[in-house]
Amino acid sequence: MVNEDSILRKLIDELNAVMIEDRKFQEIINKVEENIQGLRENTDILKDSSRNVSEASGSLVEYINKEEAFSTGVEKLINRLKEIEDIKDLNGKFWDDIERNMKHGVDILSEGNEQLLKDIEKLDDQFNNRMNQSFINLDKVLQAMVTEHHRRMSDITDRLNGDNE
Repeated sequence: MVNEDSILRKLIDELNAVMIEDRKFQEIINKVEENIQGLRENTDILKDSSRNVSEASGSLVEYINKEEAFSTGVEKLINRLKEIEDIKDLNGKFWDDIERNMKHGVDILSEGNEQLLKDIEKLDDQFNNRMNQSFINLDKVLQAMVTEHHRRMSDITDRLNGDNE
């Protein structure tokens, strides 16, 4: 009843193996829970980034619409000024000042557009960096799960092979 080949001995060995695996399984569960928390945090960051990008996109659309309307107005005004310039008299200095001021205004708008494009590119880079970090964390979780699965399958196979011998 208590010798090496007894049923009681085999039962005790199996219970010991299960208890050891349960501890390892709990450690893995703890690691998976930590990774899930990291993914939740990354998801929150991603949501915030997405909201920021969405808000920036709305602002950009509004700005572009205003800029297009302004540009159209400026173009019309420049065309009218050119027509007037054709019929103007010797007061060319006045019209030169007007044209210079209009070009200065267009330069200011161009600089604003360039800054806005830089800001959008910066937001895009931040979004991509956060997305990459989320994928890295997900990859770590999946690798841990596959490694644990492989280890368990090997243990089961080893036990089955040991029982068959």
